[in-house]
Amino acid sequence: RMPRELGVLVVLAGLYCLASASEVLLVKGLNQQTVEFPVLTSALLNGYWPLQLAMYFLLLCRADDPRYLTWPILRGYLVVGFIATGVSLLRCYGLNGLPGSTYVVISCSDIIFNTLLSRLLLKKKFSVYHYAAVGITVFGILLLALSADSPHPAAAAAAAAAPREALPAPPPAVGRGVAIAAALASALLSAINSVLGEFLLSKDKANPLLAVSEVSFFNAFVPSLCLPFAMFQTGEVWLYHDKYSE
Repeated sequence: RMPRELGVLVVLAGLYCLASASEVLLVKGLNQQTVEFPVLTSALLNGYWPLQLAMYFLLLCRADDPRYLTWPILRGYLVVGFIATGVSLLRCYGLNGLPGSTYVVISCSDIIFNTLLSRLLLKKKFSVYHYAAVGITVFGILLLALSADSPHPAAAAAAAAAPREALPAPPPAVGRGVAIAAALASALLSAINSVLGEFLLSKDKANPLLAVSEVSFFNAFVPSLCLPFAMFQTGEVWLYHDKYSE
């Protein structure tokens, strides 16, 4: 049984890496088309909730002892969903304002936050490999921070060779400092959500697959409800017509 479970974990890990990479590639592809709409991008990336809903009903119909949502369970899932809204929105601000490789390194800080919160709140014990991963992540972030102010040699050479009358490129819609802060805040909220989700799942050991499906659904459904309001609050919605009518 163990090899089979290990194979499932490997497949799931691969799919997670593919999904994470696809998210970065999608946002950076839009940036190359001069599209920098963090709220809209965040809403689009959460549009998979109908698939999660279909999966939930499929598991519910096949469950030997199905249980339905009660208010205490629903309340916890709503908290998870609201936090996921912040995670998604801040993540897209970070992605739109940073190079893809820089964002990936900073987003790995959720390993640090997750380890600390799991140790403090869930009283979990970790092996030396967990702490080694945290140390490598901290080293990578510090290395990135120290090199952030140093221009790349190729970029410096290109700037020196550029004509004097050439105009500088327009600044991105999201400043670098704001993007770094957004990426870090997104990682922190993501770690909080992971710990909260693990706590909720531990309360329902009779239907683990059903509970996982519910958490996944609310992680996408609640942001899909909240983000349209953010489009109006940030004023981003008024820019869509000018951009897409070109």
